[in-house]
Amino acid sequence: MKESILLPTESPLRRIGLPLAFLLSLATAQRVEGQGRVTGVVRDEAGTPVAGAQVQVLERRLRTLTEADGTFAFQAVPPGNYTLRVAQIGYQFGEFELAVADSSTQELFVTLSSIRFRLADVVVTPGRFGVMESSDGTSRQALTREEMETMPQLGEDVFRGMRRLPGVASDDISTRLNPRGGTDQELLVMFDGLELYEPYHLKDFDGALGLIDVNSIGGAELTTGGFSVEHGDKLAGVLDMTSRLAPVSGTRTTVGLSFTNASLMNRGSFDAGNGQWLFAARRGYLDIVLGLTGGDDGLSPKYYDIFGKVQYLVHRNHRVSVNVLHGDDDLSIDEDDGVLETGWKSS
Repeated sequence: MKESILLPTESPLRRIGLPLAFLLSLATAQRVEGQGRVTGVVRDEAGTPVAGAQVQVLERRLRTLTEADGTFAFQAVPPGNYTLRVAQIGYQFGEFELAVADSSTQELFVTLSSIRFRLADVVVTPGRFGVMESSDGTSRQALTREEMETMPQLGEDVFRGMRRLPGVASDDISTRLNPRGGTDQELLVMFDGLELYEPYHLKDFDGALGLIDVNSIGGAELTTGGFSVEHGDKLAGVLDMTSRLAPVSGTRTTVGLSFTNASLMNRGSFDAGNGQWLFAARRGYLDIVLGLTGGDDGLSPKYYDIFGKVQYLVHRNHRVSVNVLHGDDDLSIDEDDGVLETGWKSS
């Protein structure tokens, strides 16, 4: 370490005419007078230098790191008895008694023993988000049924509700979900254990509405990343939806009417609750709305979907279920040059 001192212009030493190098050496010697110097080398059992080891004089709070050749040095240590601690990752740390005398140099040779230790486990868990579940604190990210049914959106669509969850992106028109930066083709969509392909209405408008009526869904869980192998070759996530259960007793019929569609749902149970059924139908009337409001270019989008389920508990561990899902789209555009018609059917 180089040290420098500034002497006044009229310093007595300068008047004597002493050389500047001698003055610097004299000042440095006066600064460390009465203190000791500690140097050393840290190696492993094979004699290989240990670089980057931390060397501490515990009682004086002095610390340094070993060089690439394993050497270290403390230039000024007051006389006394100390504890020298040497530690490095992958080695058993060592503590040594150190006696520093007045104006002496202590040279040490330290050998560290290598050890194996178990690193803390790194556990990667998927992100799970519950939809239309009870807000009882069991899920950090959950949308209750009341929130899904009352949030402002087009068509009471469960896919649009998913856009409120962290890490899920979609545009203003399409209901196609893009979780974790992936496309909707990398998202596995399941309904009552069956995979759905392109579950959208109005595909000419990039799938503007979902194929499943939100009133038919009992719950949904979105898993983003970290899912197990039985979900196939999807990369972005898994959307697992289940249909609603039958009421505890009797039957229940629900009729819905919104700005975009009309819906009918009937569900109930039989044979003391061992059997259940659910029937839901929805018809969109965007064609009627556009006709009443004077839609441009004679645009007339029509769609409907039907979902039916009958299941029976044949044994306490076995249930037989028959599910049917059908959707139909018909789009026509009446222009001056003629009528353009397209249609989609999904079952």
